[in-house]
Amino acid sequence: MQVIRFIPVPFVVLTLILSGCASTAVERATYPSPDGKADSGASAFADAGTSVLAQRNLVEASLFSSHLCGALMIDGATAVTARHCVTNRKAADLAIVTGVVDLCEEGSPEIIPVKRLHFPDDAALDVVVLELEWPSDTKFAAAFEQTQADDQLVAVGWGSASEGGFFGCEMKQLPLTVTGHPLCEDSMPGGSGAFFCARGADKFNTCSGDSGSPVFRVSQRQMVAVGFTVGGVGCSPDDIGVYFSLNHLGTVFPEKARSVG
Repeated sequence: MQVIRFIPVPFVVLTLILSGCASTAVERATYPSPDGKADSGASAFADAGTSVLAQRNLVEASLFSSHLCGALMIDGATAVTARHCVTNRKAADLAIVTGVVDLCEEGSPEIIPVKRLHFPDDAALDVVVLELEWPSDTKFAAAFEQTQADDQLVAVGWGSASEGGFFGCEMKQLPLTVTGHPLCEDSMPGGSGAFFCARGADKFNTCSGDSGSPVFRVSQRQMVAVGFTVGGVGCSPDDIGVYFSLNHLGTVFPEKARSVG
């Protein structure tokens, strides 16, 4: 089975649908923030490092139009996202925007230019580490864990709710169930444990525009990042989604990384 990548929508398309951007119909929930306190809805995920990978030359004019993919801050000056999100782009073209919940809401988000792109030696691994020009003012509590079959996770992102659908303004929160599947166990590069598969556990699934956005394990006490969206075979709840395992990040970075400015 072949993975269908979730490719970022071109700026021209985003411009055409900007006037129609609207939140997808995903129920709000209450989650613990990284410090263990209850937080309402998507703001908890923003506090846990969920960020926007944006086109640097457009981000100040329109965050919605500049959105390329999601990303995860893994420390103050480093983020990670899907490699295909930066195809044909240089570090100078990119910025990370932190603390965002609504792409269409006016405000003054933190915008940090990307200084350097770090790629693994294995070109088939859909991961890239983003070195930022300066550290974020936000203190992120990143922690990575391995997934197991039947784990209940929450994916986030600003992608469409269905194949061919419009992007939304507000961050989606999508329950997932980890499932064993040959697509992740045998067919993907990077060896065992580099990727995991999951299906939607409710009415929605990850879709176009969600690439690079993180996936969390959420309990009553903590929120832990376990991966980020890479692609999938479709956007319906029963379709298999493919996710890079953050627990595998130390295997490919930094000692096997090469840098491109």
